[in-house]
Amino acid sequence: MLSANEEHIRLYHDIGRDILNRQSREGWGAKVIEKLSIDRREAFPDMKGLSATNLKYMRFCAQNCPDLRFGQQSADQLPWFHIIALLTKWKLLNCRNGMPGCCHYQFPATS
Repeated sequence: MLSANEEHIRLYHDIGRDILNRQSREGWGAKVIEKLSIDRREAFPDMKGLSATNLKYMRFCAQNCPDLRFGQQSADQLPWFHIIALLTKWKLLNCRNGMPGCCHYQFPATS
């Protein structure tokens, strides 16, 4: 049985994979994230975490952690904010150290 946090993180990761698939099919100009944010907030008005910014983090997580694991600890055992903080710091550190191809993705804007 999964804990509530594990279910939450897996849901966010699944949404992120869905965003990646949709963007691949529809292209970047389709505003997939913005449309999904509006659609999901209308369908689930009481659910938190469906802002465009958070959806961008979900996409970022799915893209940079496709198997949802960090080292030996499963990422779904960490709170969502900690996962995003770890991924963005890891990505920035690798960019600063000259990791090839690491800077092709622009981090989600926080607003």
